[in-house]
Amino acid sequence: MKFKKTICLILFPAIIFACKQEKNPDVATFTGGTVTQNECLDSFLEGVQGNPDYEANDVTFERIVNEHAMKRIGVLAAKDRQIQETEAYKTLVRRDVDTIILNQFILDKVIDPVLPDSLVRAIHAKSSPQYKMSVIKRTIKTSSTDSYIAQQKMQIDAIYDQLKQGGSFQILAKKYSQDKSVQYNGGDIGFMFSEAFSEPVLRTVMDTMKVNSFSKPVRGYNGFYILKKGRGMNIDVPPYEEVKDDLFKIVRRSRQYELMARAQEYFEHLAPKYKYSIDQNNLSRITDNMIKTKLVQPLVQQTTESKEHLNWILARLESDSVTMRDVYTEAPQFPQDLDQFLEQFQNVVQNRIFALEAREQGYLNHPELKDRIQYTEEQTLRTLLFKQEVQDKARQILAGEKSSTPADNTIRLHELEQKLRGEFENSLKKQYNLQIDKSKFTSMIALAKLKKQEYLDVTAPDDSH
Repeated sequence: MKFKKTICLILFPAIIFACKQEKNPDVATFTGGTVTQNECLDSFLEGVQGNPDYEANDVTFERIVNEHAMKRIGVLAAKDRQIQETEAYKTLVRRDVDTIILNQFILDKVIDPVLPDSLVRAIHAKSSPQYKMSVIKRTIKTSSTDSYIAQQKMQIDAIYDQLKQGGSFQILAKKYSQDKSVQYNGGDIGFMFSEAFSEPVLRTVMDTMKVNSFSKPVRGYNGFYILKKGRGMNIDVPPYEEVKDDLFKIVRRSRQYELMARAQEYFEHLAPKYKYSIDQNNLSRITDNMIKTKLVQPLVQQTTESKEHLNWILARLESDSVTMRDVYTEAPQFPQDLDQFLEQFQNVVQNRIFALEAREQGYLNHPELKDRIQYTEEQTLRTLLFKQEVQDKARQILAGEKSSTPADNTIRLHELEQKLRGEFENSLKKQYNLQIDKSKFTSMIALAKLKKQEYLDVTAPDDSH
């Protein structure tokens, strides 16, 4: 399973917070809300961070004020049209909010227990010296047959016998290793410390090997391995606080199997609660076809038969189901073989159950997620409003016009959408009585210039050395 650690973008809170402490007049009003000076200043400072030449002037702030106002008016207009009651809205929001709470849930219940700060600190402490490592690998997969695994073991044992008889590790790696990324380098991985290995057994083997030696064959999740440990090299390790984020990413990759095991254990604990069951008949029909063709692609080609395959239910929950279509649409990349398909199927099912449990445990009210959930809900309202009032109407007009080339249709559709959007936004401004108080712009622009200069002074490079 792939896990995502929630990342928050920090937009220079010290500067923005300073704005919050000052007088905060309304610079625009409309039926149902206002736009304040400070939120416009915050938006301006965010723009400065991306472009130091961003100018504070009437044009800039009129655009910023309009953007803030129209975002809120768009939400009001969508609610007035009852868009929040539509199935389209409920489906989209459910999906996107589930993603938000799922990421936090996985962080809390899976990642943090496996990767506590104490572990990352311990790994930092032993990140030097690093050793020149090489590897010979004979690949196995989850779906490998017993006979194939036995053949691979015989092969790695034969390679080990040749090494004991004085054979060259480099030559044998080039000839027999199935790790394509390093095979042609004679198995050379470079200088590293044990945490660079994702296979737990390889971390253990490397830590216990003597310098200038090779290991006995060992079996990991993805193959049989022989390691060679060369000379060591001391490196300068920066202080923990400077590298902890990058080190955490390394440790998360190296502990992927422990994370998968933790996720699977927790999934098995929760599955009965949500009445999880596999439709073994449909799953077997899919996997048997994949084994027969050795390809996944034929099952998703745009034919009547393949569409039927995509709608097959592979797993059921008390209030949900997982189809073959779900396995493909929710995959980070297209599954290329049976192993990838089964892994992705398990990921989808796990995520569904984890999202249900996150809701059950109150993650919808998680203090760190409330703003993101609200933003998602409001953005979905605006998106569906724009689709209903602009995009759909533009397509209707285009359908009634004389057909042209696809390229011309694309250009014409864009023109229609721009025209209809402008007309629709103007109608909303009138309907909700948007009033912008430009008399406030002079003081707001002066304050913006001051805050911009403070930011530039803080972030300017130190030329004193």
